[in-house]
Amino acid sequence: MIMDFRKRTGTALAGLALAWTAMAQTVVVSGTCPDTDPETLSLHIVGVGGDDRQSPVKATVQGSHFSAEITTSTNGFYLIAGAHNGGQLLLPVYWPQERKRKPLTLRLADGTPMVSGDDDNEALSAYNRFTYSQSRTLWNDRQRVMTVGLKPFLMRYQQVADSIAARANCVESVRQYIRLWAMADATTAYDAIPRALDVGSSVVDFPLNDLMPADADRLMQSPLVVSHAPLVRTIMAGLPKAGLIQKLQALYDGYTNPVIRECVADRMVSSWISRFNFADNYDAGLAELSSAVDKFKLDRRILSDFTSRRALTKGAPFPDNVSLVDVNGQQVSLKQFSGKIVYVDLWASWCVPCIKEVPYLQQLERELNGSDIAFVSVSIDTKADAWKKKMAALNMSGHQFLCQDNAISKAYNVQAIPFFLIFDREGCLLMANAPRPSHPELKSLLERLATEKAAK
Repeated sequence: MIMDFRKRTGTALAGLALAWTAMAQTVVVSGTCPDTDPETLSLHIVGVGGDDRQSPVKATVQGSHFSAEITTSTNGFYLIAGAHNGGQLLLPVYWPQERKRKPLTLRLADGTPMVSGDDDNEALSAYNRFTYSQSRTLWNDRQRVMTVGLKPFLMRYQQVADSIAARANCVESVRQYIRLWAMADATTAYDAIPRALDVGSSVVDFPLNDLMPADADRLMQSPLVVSHAPLVRTIMAGLPKAGLIQKLQALYDGYTNPVIRECVADRMVSSWISRFNFADNYDAGLAELSSAVDKFKLDRRILSDFTSRRALTKGAPFPDNVSLVDVNGQQVSLKQFSGKIVYVDLWASWCVPCIKEVPYLQQLERELNGSDIAFVSVSIDTKADAWKKKMAALNMSGHQFLCQDNAISKAYNVQAIPFFLIFDREGCLLMANAPRPSHPELKSLLERLATEKAAK
């Protein structure tokens, strides 16, 4: 299968010692970090790629020691991520469960985390050091990049990766990981050129395919490809623009490895659900998704994820599983506004675009005061104190509610806030993703809805 890379949609520790102890289904990661400041050190560790569906585990740091127990990675690769003294830490390491090893030592070299102790991890660290340096140059030294030339600069990712893979005495999976890593880096950098160098996109006058190795198609069949998000997006972008079942069929025809199939199918279906028009096509969408789940043996939890958004269909009542509380912590319901048109503003204290809409909302509420329209603001803040503090700062009054578990965002498939909804007098959905308060036509829309419903 020929991958068209033009169709695309993306690391510090000094003297840090690691000791990994394999147990049944977990790995205990522990070590020392004598040359770091424990007050500013933060570490998270997680298995990457394969069929892992893990969340990063925060390591416990006490003095110069740290430890974390994480789920064992099926392919032996783990990611250490964190921060120290304001600097970002990011480093993949290879520690297969079946192999016993001496503890690794992580050191900081020019702000880049590096490990020593075995050929596999030294190879990963060698490429890590290069990509740190390459990224700094791309974003901070425009003159150097332009002097070298865009194409030669970007081709360095694969050249360095190939050189390390060729000379390092490491296992084949580590070689594949490094070469795929370079492909992912080149893809990310290629897309970032206009922003990083503050130039027009026309400056990039060569296709991404020119940066890929001759055996790119073979590499893209490796299950390790799912360890690199930019390459997963490349696979998704290379699928035909067709219905869900047709796209899945193309994926299964092009990739036989179950790890790739599962990972890409999962992300593709999640993306499909997030963009689906629930308001008008719920039944047809459920039928299509059910067929896809049956045909390709997908996780049936996907169907639950879809049906949980049924509240987005026109005329659907406000979902029972969404809990709202007022400033006193008392349970409230939109049913209390029965008989009125309800305009809901979904926001959060940390959301700058949301805050910019508040004055417009307050003005609209004043202008429509006394009408059959209720204005309700629902915050998705996880901390009530932050919500209350921001309300006071913005002089927000009226109907202010909190949905602390953010269940409302899932129910209404919210991808970004602010997000606005309009409900009829019976509490049923009239419009999702409604115009925001600053929109010049919102006032007349609300007035018309209030008048039409009142007349009925």
